[in-house]
Amino acid sequence: MTAEPENVEGFLRNGLALASKVSGGMAGAGVGLIMGGPPGALLGGALGPFLEHQFTRLAGEFVTRRLGDRQRVRAGAGTLLLASAIEEELAAGRSLRDDDFLDEDELGRRPIDEVAEQAILSMVDSVDERRLPYLSKFYASLYFDRDISRSSIPTLVNVVNSLNFRAMCILNIVGRRLVYTGHERATGEPVVWPVTDHIVAKEAFGLINSSVVVSKSDDQSHHATILGYLDIEPGILQLSSIGRIIFDKMGLADMPANSPDLLETQFSLQNIASSASEEWSIDGGTFGEEPSGPYSRAFAEDDWGEIDTGYNIAVPADEHKKGPSPVVQIQGVSDNGSFEEVMTDVQTREDGTVVVSTANRFRGRVIVA
Repeated sequence: MTAEPENVEGFLRNGLALASKVSGGMAGAGVGLIMGGPPGALLGGALGPFLEHQFTRLAGEFVTRRLGDRQRVRAGAGTLLLASAIEEELAAGRSLRDDDFLDEDELGRRPIDEVAEQAILSMVDSVDERRLPYLSKFYASLYFDRDISRSSIPTLVNVVNSLNFRAMCILNIVGRRLVYTGHERATGEPVVWPVTDHIVAKEAFGLINSSVVVSKSDDQSHHATILGYLDIEPGILQLSSIGRIIFDKMGLADMPANSPDLLETQFSLQNIASSASEEWSIDGGTFGEEPSGPYSRAFAEDDWGEIDTGYNIAVPADEHKKGPSPVVQIQGVSDNGSFEEVMTDVQTREDGTVVVSTANRFRGRVIVA
């Protein structure tokens, strides 16, 4: 059954709002430009005749499939995001791979058609829609990188499709080498982790088991043996060769630094590393450089200094390193151990020092970006 052109256009336009929302600044030339142009110019001509024909045909196929309402929206958004990611690569001067990727088999199918269909299917079933722009970047890269052979694609696809958004946050942090190293962890007093820390540790353990992340410091010749997620040492986590490919192809380095999930994951890794120690250190970017991500500092009730109007905590500019006009968020620890934003008085002095004031002391963290 062939879809009518107006139905295909409606399908894509229904996905436009979601595609624009989840892509943020990641969409390159933008899904808006992809859908630009007069009615009937479904993909705006940005991809060239061959790819525009492929995506128009692909959209038509999904129009005729039995999908739930939200699945249909995700299918439309996924089609636009994939098209936009490919257009971005083309605009950067990259050429489509020139191997057998474009050759038809005896059934008239091309490997490039299989990748496009698998891409949209993966996004149709992605209930956590924040994953969509990263999935689209990964699948778009397969159009251009001939070093990833046709026989290797299914393995990478399976690994990428298994990553939830929390795992993507961990890969962002590990890939940027923003790591936290606890000292003499085994000798410290036992600390009860909040639920979030258990979840982050289990996700990191899963990434090790899937060979996306390895547990090995730079001066070690072998990987550390991790028998369970409670043994995770964030300070020695590194991307494996496959992990580096996935990190690069998914564009995970472009994840917004102020993403709440990324900040929460970063703080959990810090807490896991230092949970049995009062000391911890940060190495960021490449080793020896300052961390490129947000600054995060935990505080206890005793860390507040007393002033006439209550209590305050000061974070000097040379500590947070976010300049004279930083964005500051204060979070407190709730009864179930999770973090929730707390409204406090926050001022930034002329020298960049952040001063947080409150009438009542509490335990939590300050995040400066």
